[in-house]
Amino acid sequence: MTNSILHSIQEKWPYHWILVSLLLIALVFIIYTEATNNDYHLDDYPHIAKNPAVMVTQLGFNELLEAVQKSLLPSRPLPYITFVVDGWRGGGKPGTFQWTNISIHAMTTLLVFAFILCLLRQHYTNNKYLIWFACAGAALWAVHPIQTQAVTYIVQRMA
Repeated sequence: MTNSILHSIQEKWPYHWILVSLLLIALVFIIYTEATNNDYHLDDYPHIAKNPAVMVTQLGFNELLEAVQKSLLPSRPLPYITFVVDGWRGGGKPGTFQWTNISIHAMTTLLVFAFILCLLRQHYTNNKYLIWFACAGAALWAVHPIQTQAVTYIVQRMA
């Protein structure tokens, strides 16, 4: 019975991608949801919490440009732009920044999954379980303790 279920699942590749994506995203959100209760830490204060260029009440091109130009590291525009959007969107609450970090980590987990699957397919073209091996590898990457700081420490979005 179990083999026939696995076989029928294996025949439907598009559904595999959806299932694996949902599983990996759910895993990331389950593991890191408690981080949304964290406060700002260390470098979060000068870069985000006490940075008037990031904590804006209205969002526009000028606010984004000012955040990039007047922040501590103007050579890193993308993180500052996301900080401004989060600061505006969440009213400066750290949980909003945390949700964005978790979302970025979930998307990166999907990219790791795709990368592992591509590598496996180059060497094992006829194995019907490659997608599940890649899923396991991406899941291990997603929940590995070394990732905790990058996800839960807001300013690490720059890394």
